[in-house]
Amino acid sequence: MLHRLRELGITELYVSADGPKDSADMVACRNAQDACRITGMNLISNFRTTHLGCKNGVISGINWFFNHVESGIILEDDCIPNAAFLDFCSHMLEQYASNSSVYMVSGNNPLGTWESGHSHHFSRIGHIWGWATWRDRWENFDPDLRNLESFSENNGFTRLFGNTEIPKELKQNVESALSGYLDTWDFQWTTHHAILGRLAIVPSENLIENIGFGSAATHTTTRPKWISSHVRKGSMVYSNPQCQPDRAYEMSLFSSKKRNEIGCNSPYLFLSKGNLCNQKLRILQINSTESGGGAESIALQNHRLSLSKGHVAKFLVGSTNSTEEGLELLQSDAIKQIKTFCPDVIHIHNLHGTTLSLENLCELSTKIPVVWTLHDSWLTTGSEFHPFELDGQNLSYLNLERYQSVLERRKSLISAANIRFLSPSQWMRNRMLKTHGLETHFVANAISRPSKKSKNETKGKYMLFVANHANRNPYKDLETLISAWKIVVKTLNDKRLNLVCIGGTNHEYSFRGSTFQMLERQSSAFVKEYLSDALFLVQASLQDNSPLTILESHSVGTPVIASMVGGIPELLGPLESKLMYEAQNPTDLANSLISAFQLIDELRKEVTSNSQNSNSIEDMHTTYLGHYLDVIYG
Repeated sequence: MLHRLRELGITELYVSADGPKDSADMVACRNAQDACRITGMNLISNFRTTHLGCKNGVISGINWFFNHVESGIILEDDCIPNAAFLDFCSHMLEQYASNSSVYMVSGNNPLGTWESGHSHHFSRIGHIWGWATWRDRWENFDPDLRNLESFSENNGFTRLFGNTEIPKELKQNVESALSGYLDTWDFQWTTHHAILGRLAIVPSENLIENIGFGSAATHTTTRPKWISSHVRKGSMVYSNPQCQPDRAYEMSLFSSKKRNEIGCNSPYLFLSKGNLCNQKLRILQINSTESGGGAESIALQNHRLSLSKGHVAKFLVGSTNSTEEGLELLQSDAIKQIKTFCPDVIHIHNLHGTTLSLENLCELSTKIPVVWTLHDSWLTTGSEFHPFELDGQNLSYLNLERYQSVLERRKSLISAANIRFLSPSQWMRNRMLKTHGLETHFVANAISRPSKKSKNETKGKYMLFVANHANRNPYKDLETLISAWKIVVKTLNDKRLNLVCIGGTNHEYSFRGSTFQMLERQSSAFVKEYLSDALFLVQASLQDNSPLTILESHSVGTPVIASMVGGIPELLGPLESKLMYEAQNPTDLANSLISAFQLIDELRKEVTSNSQNSNSIEDMHTTYLGHYLDVIYG
């Protein structure tokens, strides 16, 4: 490392070194100190005679460093920087010095590359194999994490990282460090800033070579297969991306570690591939129907865009009353119908509700490229009909036995198939990893953006709930919502707060001067009009993947109060996340609604700011197209 720093022109070096562990370690410590002294650089040293260990030794050393500098770059002895590393860190330290939402600059990207269209992206998880930060961020670091308990009790990790296994892993790591089981400081550093909602900068390409793997290493005696050896060559062109966490990157990190393999490529890579497509493909989509819910809307929009771009597109469905171009009913002999079309690629949305069996699809996938967007949990369960049980815990013994048998059959079929799985949520990516051990690519859901935001600044004095068959939808929770609404109305006393539900038979009633109103679902324009005028949307769900209603609500500037289930946390802004409630808990929901009522101006401001960066229908389609090309041609 010292040799590389000389090559890069460093003239001043701060060196902090822990004292020897024992008498046998004294020679190695002296040799290391001597090596630092003969570098030819201006050396400012902090050589200790006592051994503090990996946690206290590093913290003490960085404390000493920031007594001398306002900001700085930190390298451990086994981290070899490339030519771009120092300039990258220096540029980022200057660019984000006044942005308190950024807590560190990572020079390391364990995945090797993560294309985002920018020089860097953001993550709640920083990497310390070559990094930089500012004195003010470091001085506020609390390595004892005295607010961790209250943060955890309030489901803080889940509010940040969603319903994946990432919260569990982070919590276990930091608790091991705090207990002393792990002698380290970096888990505390990451968690401290995660609690504060801060972000780390991660380069689009790795800038650090770690040579510290081997028998003499403290923690990493062997190089894990999931950590890429790729290091960028050449300089970088810097950019200014939106300061938001890249959830897909964070999930890919977790998935790569679990599988001990380098993870899948970024969504942006496939968007770029799709933008370069100059071929006309034969695209076959399959779904249960073309209208009704989120999966149907996504599939139909994708089909229409395929046709508009000149592709030969067919959309096969289990049931329909539509005369949409290219739309056909699936026949009893689905295999023959599919082969007659001769598709270049098959895109599955929902397989259940069609005449195409999982067995036949898996066999087809060995001959025709198949991609499958996981809109619901069906493939990760042993359920055969709605509602899909996520784990089968509520089933009787006989039903559970059947559930487990069906799930094992699905797992066996999928393991022998050749299918590219896509998901609109990290939650579903995690379920596929846990159930099938498979990496799943992220493609964000999208809606058609309104031509102009028809926003009523006064907003109606009502909150809105939208669901198909609202009274009997097994994935929604109108009962809890109504109970919570009544608590809120009692609490607000003379203030009116009406509840409007779209998706049932028309009726209404009054409660303490406020009104409950159920309306039949009509056109999407009808729903958007109510969304636009609502104080907020309540997404009262028991199970949800990536509901389009939340995207639609945000697109017209209306905040969302939602249950903490499925992929919902991934769609919400920081303030909305703090107001998520525990499903089927009317008191918790009521408290969130009262807080939302009081914070409505701040919520609207957050939603308006975040909605400008949402994915477009065109980008979603182009990303799908990139996946089609990838599975067809590699």
